[in-house]
Amino acid sequence: MVEKIRTFIEKNHAFEENKDGLPAIKHAKPIFAVRRYTRMQVLIKEQKTGRRLLQHTIFWIVLLLFNVSRFQRSFVGYSFGLFKENLITELLELPILMMAGYFTAYYLLEHYFIPRKYFSFFSLLLLSSLVFAIIMRIHIIYIEVPLLYPEMGKDSLNFFHFNIIQYVFYIYSAAGILFMLRLVKHLYQVQEAKRRADEEKTKSELALLRAQVNPHFLFNTLNNIHSQIRQDADAASKAVIKLSDIMRFMFEDARNERIPLSREASHIRDYIDLQKLRLNRPDIVDFQTSGPLSSALVPPLLMVPFVENAFKHGHKNPDVQGIYIRLELNKNEIIFECKNQIKDGSSTIEKHGNGFGIMNVRKRLALIYREKYSISIREENQIFTVLLRIQR
Repeated sequence: MVEKIRTFIEKNHAFEENKDGLPAIKHAKPIFAVRRYTRMQVLIKEQKTGRRLLQHTIFWIVLLLFNVSRFQRSFVGYSFGLFKENLITELLELPILMMAGYFTAYYLLEHYFIPRKYFSFFSLLLLSSLVFAIIMRIHIIYIEVPLLYPEMGKDSLNFFHFNIIQYVFYIYSAAGILFMLRLVKHLYQVQEAKRRADEEKTKSELALLRAQVNPHFLFNTLNNIHSQIRQDADAASKAVIKLSDIMRFMFEDARNERIPLSREASHIRDYIDLQKLRLNRPDIVDFQTSGPLSSALVPPLLMVPFVENAFKHGHKNPDVQGIYIRLELNKNEIIFECKNQIKDGSSTIEKHGNGFGIMNVRKRLALIYREKYSISIREENQIFTVLLRIQR
């Protein structure tokens, strides 16, 4: 019994050796979950097959009733006998209509029309229309007439005396409808696949951009603390505490696609406090917020790169005006503005407005908000200004 249990466990678990050299379970195979998942897949497939079968059945019933009723434009004088005769006729001819319809809408469409082999498609369409017209003629003379009109006799009909265009039009009126339905469905599926591919691409690009933001920001912050340790150990200790708050934000909030604007503002404030300790200038930043920030959601780390850019390239002279930051939320939009003074001849738009962090934000804005945002980066009178507006 023990050996059987061991065999079962080995079949359904993966093992690895632990530090003592003994086998330890690495992970368990969710065999029951796999069975449930497989069973669910089968049920979904059966449900789709049943739904498609029902749709096709309804299509052919509607077409059958239409063909039966088209023999008589008015129901006046339309006897049950005539209805029965027309119904039997259409039922006998329905298999030929179905063969022509499915051959055209499935085989020719998928193998020639969709791959744009138009010459082959129209050649085979013409050939198949002639073949199905001849099959219909054989069916009428050798099956339909002897069954429904035995008094006429098949010998009284000339096989080659018939209007082939009329036959083709009758057969391919159904095949054409089925072909168009299949083509519309295919075009819809192509558009859906393209839309899903674009969504997946956007998600992948955003994930990559978020992954690039964190190391870039952390690298600069650690450099700042490193340079501060030898100068002021107490300030460096406070900076480490602030950094822990920032790291908590990165590991918890920055992984989300959207966070409350209030959390983004709190993170900006933590970063500003960290920079104040580094520069020993508690009044270097004027950070103003207005509006119910917690009621709006934004991508994390969307505005911090602008603040980081202001500290990196801003004027360090205590006599010079510091950094002005405004974050406002109103009914229509989110407004973020960041201003900092720069040294004479030390800054250009190309240098400071197109750095890694700023370019990252530009790409994220384009992917997330598309046409629902505007960003202005300008330099005037040695004042570098970023103005971002996001529509709600």
